[in-house]
Amino acid sequence: MIGGVVAAGLVAGGGFLAYNFFNGASPSAATAGIPNNAIAVVELSLNPADADKLALKNIVEKFPQGDDMPDTDDYKEILWELVADDDGDINYQEDVKPWLGDSLSLGVLPAEGGASSDDDLGPLSGSPVTPVLAVEVTDEGKAEAFMKEHGNDNTKHFFHDKLLVIEDKNSDLKAALDKGSIKDNEQYKADMDALEGGNLASAWLSSEAFKMAFESGSAGAVDPEVVEQLEALKTMHGSFGLHVEENMLTLHTTFESELNYGKSDSANDFVGSLPADAPAAFGVAFNDEMISQMWKQLAGTPEVKDQLTQVGIQSEEDLKALLGKQLAVALDGVPGQGGGGDVKVGVKVATGDVERHKAIVDPLFEQMEAQGGELPVERGADGDTVTYTRGYSADEVTGGALKDSDLYKKVVTDDAQAIVFVNMNAVSELAGSNMDEESKQYVDPIAAVGMTSSVDGQRTKGIVRVVFDD
Repeated sequence: MIGGVVAAGLVAGGGFLAYNFFNGASPSAATAGIPNNAIAVVELSLNPADADKLALKNIVEKFPQGDDMPDTDDYKEILWELVADDDGDINYQEDVKPWLGDSLSLGVLPAEGGASSDDDLGPLSGSPVTPVLAVEVTDEGKAEAFMKEHGNDNTKHFFHDKLLVIEDKNSDLKAALDKGSIKDNEQYKADMDALEGGNLASAWLSSEAFKMAFESGSAGAVDPEVVEQLEALKTMHGSFGLHVEENMLTLHTTFESELNYGKSDSANDFVGSLPADAPAAFGVAFNDEMISQMWKQLAGTPEVKDQLTQVGIQSEEDLKALLGKQLAVALDGVPGQGGGGDVKVGVKVATGDVERHKAIVDPLFEQMEAQGGELPVERGADGDTVTYTRGYSADEVTGGALKDSDLYKKVVTDDAQAIVFVNMNAVSELAGSNMDEESKQYVDPIAAVGMTSSVDGQRTKGIVRVVFDD
């Protein structure tokens, strides 16, 4: 679900971002211009199907920047205007259109000599990497003339199989491409084959890219020592693909690592029986193999193991009893300044060992109550399902009809082991005056966001769906 959450942040942050960057149909012909040793690739088609162009245009126009779109029906010209420099010394119609083909790919390669790249490459910025750009061309002569006039001193270029390849001035990729492109890379092929087809755009990250990102510290506030012990993070690799249809963007993700997480049951029914009006809900189904792998990773990190011990989790069986076979949460309301406010919370856990579960959780409640008074949380149990509620009743949390909600049905359509659902219409209404006007312009067009994920052995597949109001 990590990739799904990151993707949701990117996509739900504004349809404009999707229009500005993620456009095209995958696979991209230009990827043949990315060498075999690339550690990351972004593929774009500059000429997607007309239906996709129209659907994307309609989504973009729901956001503030939609009013500033270039007045043209030429899709490539729109993209060019979005990324062109402010100097305006390049005329698309005269300088670019005569040679620009239908695809483009950006690759990230290990930098020779270990030199750090100064380019903005997101999580890989500051790592010993260098970018390469491959662009499909229709006229090499005109593309050559363009590069001679508008190229810069930090890059050089060459042509390879009807592709314009732009590389760092210190690189020498022509010989490498003669030996094969990233399309011959087995890890790349496996990840792209596992990805759903019909994408507007796709991106691929190798295990080396994940390792660099985490070890450089640019992947977020992840302690390098923790990353060192969580070896699974270093073996992960996968791909992303973006689809568009009427009033919906869908991001497919697929990742693989050396760990085998088995195959879990579906969480659909468990999450679907949360309260129907819950603005936010999530849930996950666990299996024994997943819990076992999780425990090995956590127990192998001394700091984490100590923290678990302090809250009463001393063994794999404790962890299994705590998380249960399935876990689901429903949230409603806006936190107050003290953290509570009018927030309604419903948590339920289906566990095979209710008594062990209570033996871990009850002391935590007793400790919190001793420190801050009585907590307004009702605890209950019915068979193998334990509930923790505030504002909701236990019956609402276990017998609700979220699965019948129209928005929920739009964004949660597949059988999934992990589910996240956010009713953005309800969130916007709850936020009210707490959200500034600029933020509301980006949030209001979004009706709902849903994320689903399933695990089958070593590979995890996820889908992020963003539905927009009509």
